[in-house]
Amino acid sequence: MENKITTERKIKDYVLKISGKVSLLEPIEIDNNYKVEIEGSIISEKDKSEEDGTFLRYYEFKPILVRLLDNIGKTIKAKDVRSLSQKFRAIEKFDWEQSGESYEFEVVYEALYNYLISHHRELFDLTIKTLKG
Repeated sequence: MENKITTERKIKDYVLKISGKVSLLEPIEIDNNYKVEIEGSIISEKDKSEEDGTFLRYYEFKPILVRLLDNIGKTIKAKDVRSLSQKFRAIEKFDWEQSGESYEFEVVYEALYNYLISHHRELFDLTIKTLKG
């Protein structure tokens, strides 16, 4: 039998590393102050040794939706760069979280996608009917 030694790391600090980019729909000015509101996802976690027995824990944050306000409160418009499938998955994850359902999200998501595939013609026809008004 193997002897496994488990040590819990002592985390000295938690660091949020923001990565990625946002596509703005209008120019902004150098030397102006802006307020930024960001919605996004934590896409990775990494511990880095401080060489003193402690670690820094880095969380990588990827922006999805960004709201940029200039110094007079005007919103600078930005694009939502997510694909339609990413937006669909996000809204379904939100619905799942709100439902309190005991099934794992991936199980529900796969079942939902299978339903969409098996009812694609009905959904397509409904979509066309909706577009025609």
